[in-house]
This record gives sequence, structure tokens and C-alpha cells, in this order.
Amino acid sequence: MNSPLTPRNVSKRFNRSENTPPHKHARLTAASARRKVRHGMRSAQYDAEKAKIRSRQKPIRFIVQTVAPVSEGRPTVSTHPLDLPRALGRPTPREASAEAIKAATGSHYEGQTAEWIRDCLRTDNRGFRLLRTNASVTADVDNKLTKETTITVSDPHATDLPTHMLAVYSPPKPKQKAQLRLFPVHAMVVAAHCSRMPAFPPSPNTPNDANPPQGVSGPRETTIPVRPVCLPHPASFSPLLQYMYTGRPEVLLRAVLPTMPAEQFLDNPLDSTNIMAFATELGRTYVVNVLLENATIVHGLWTNACALGIFDDGLWTVIDACWEVLLQALAIGTGNPRAVSISDMRPQEPEASQA
Repeated sequence: MNSPLTPRNVSKRFNRSENTPPHKHARLTAASARRKVRHGMRSAQYDAEKAKIRSRQKPIRFIVQTVAPVSEGRPTVSTHPLDLPRALGRPTPREASAEAIKAATGSHYEGQTAEWIRDCLRTDNRGFRLLRTNASVTADVDNKLTKETTITVSDPHATDLPTHMLAVYSPPKPKQKAQLRLFPVHAMVVAAHCSRMPAFPPSPNTPNDANPPQGVSGPRETTIPVRPVCLPHPASFSPLLQYMYTGRPEVLLRAVLPTMPAEQFLDNPLDSTNIMAFATELGRTYVVNVLLENATIVHGLWTNACALGIFDDGLWTVIDACWEVLLQALAIGTGNPRAVSISDMRPQEPEASQA
């Protein structure tokens, strides 16, 4: 029976569209519209920040000239594109485990943290003294990976002998034998910096257990375990290891740059004005091949730091600043100074670490 207020010639129709959830695209569009109305200029700033992040994720392309060997009296010059990452991201920070620190310090472990050990290395130049002891070590090198090796320590003032020998090598290539690089180290130094390295095996030498005997000042021999370590760029491990001991940025800068920067740069290496001044000097002084070699070292240093799990602020400041300087210098050296925008320089958000 029809309602008294409804015409008799009109049939009643039901529309259930109001009970149907909106499509995903409609929801996203509506949310975007609401955000723009609610936040106003904040939306534009949000989009600008996202654009900056995307720009730093895009590689930078340089057109590089190479000169082939002289053929028939004339060198052959060719050009080819080269893509480099705009920025070198940081993995998610994490601290070395208590188990790793305990294994590295042996019987002297009393709850010391990795940060406490790092601070001790910077106190009274203790890290420098340990590094001097390492520099006096000699060992038989035959490029064979053994479980232990005998070393001779010539430093007459050594109070802490090396505890382990790191055998560093790169990922092996097919039909090519891996080349070993040996580094005498103190386990507590490496463990306090490298959060991704498993615990060190026991060593006969532990901190403060190797005081020189009274009246003995000549070389001393000791047998220590060999620890194999596969790294993406073994060539840049030496300055990285020196930095672990000393905490001095100059150690890294001398290794990754063709010349040392001015004091003003050292005081504030992430300042855009200092970066451009130093990059302009390098781009006008050195050929592109030299700058590329240094960029390769910085990139190798970065891959090693990520692989080992080193999250020292000073180290990452050097990596960020030097990479930015070399990209700007390459842009100037290749005749395209606007290839890299200095406004893109900003601290990177952590990325997920790779296993």
C-alpha cells in the first residue's frame, strides 16, 4: 500500500550506493584534498621535501673523456657516461653487543660498553700508542689463510700486544685467487666500533697482560689467532682501521682526497660554502681521472663502514662531506658545474641495513 504522500503513479526505487565503500582511488584523492585544505602551505613543503629526497636517490650522470693508448701517432679520445650515487645513505645504527665486548676484553671484562672503550682510546693518546705497536709488527706472509700466525713486535714500549691478525680479502671472483691483506689488531678496538662483526675468538694476549718484562727491551714474539674478514673494498680498510684507533678525521681525509682541505673546511665540513670553495679548487686543479679515483676510495670506505656496522659520527661526517665535495668537483671538472645542486646537501635518514 502506497503512502498517502506518495503519488500513485511513482514506483519506489531503492539506491544502496550510500552503503557502498568508496573506491581506493577516490579515498586517496579525498584524503589529499583534505590534507591540502587542512595544512595549506604545509602540503607544499611536504611535497618539496619529498622531491629533495627523490633527487638525492637519483644517480648523477657525468660525461667523462678517456684517452686510449697512442695508435698510429694519435691518441684516441672517447667519451662515455658515468653514473654515481647522489648520496651515500646510512644504515640503521646499532651498538656492539655485550657478548662481543666481553669476548674482546677477556678476563678484564667488567661491564665496559663500546662507547666507554672508544672514549678510552681518545684519552691520553692511547689509541696512537696501540697503533704504533701495530706498526712495529712483522709476520711471515705467504697469502695462505691459517688459523694462527706468529708475529714479532719491535716496539720496546708496547704494553698491549696485538690480540688478533685480520686477514682481509674481497669477495672472490671466478678462477681468481683471493689476495689477503694482513692487519694486526687489538680485538677490543675493532669490537667497540664494528657492530656487525661476530665475537672474536680467544687470544693469548689480553689488555694489560703483555707488559714488557723488566730488563727486556728487544723484539718479542707471540702467536695470535687469524680472523678472516671479507670486505667489499679492502684497499680502503687501512685508513678506516687507523681511524678506529685514533678518531682523527685527518687520517681519513689524507686517504680519500687528493689534497688536504683548508682549516675553514675542517672546522665545518658540511657547510655549503666551504664545500663549494673546496670543490672548485679540486675541480680546477686535478684531472677528472684523479677525482674519480678518490671518489672510488670514498665509495669503498662507505661500503666497508656499512658492512662492518660502524656508526661513528665523525666517520660519517667525513664520508658525507668528501662525497659531496668530489661530486661538485667532478661537475666542475667535466664542464657541467650545474649537474649537482648544492641545495641537495642534507643529513640522510637511516636506511635498512643489509645482512
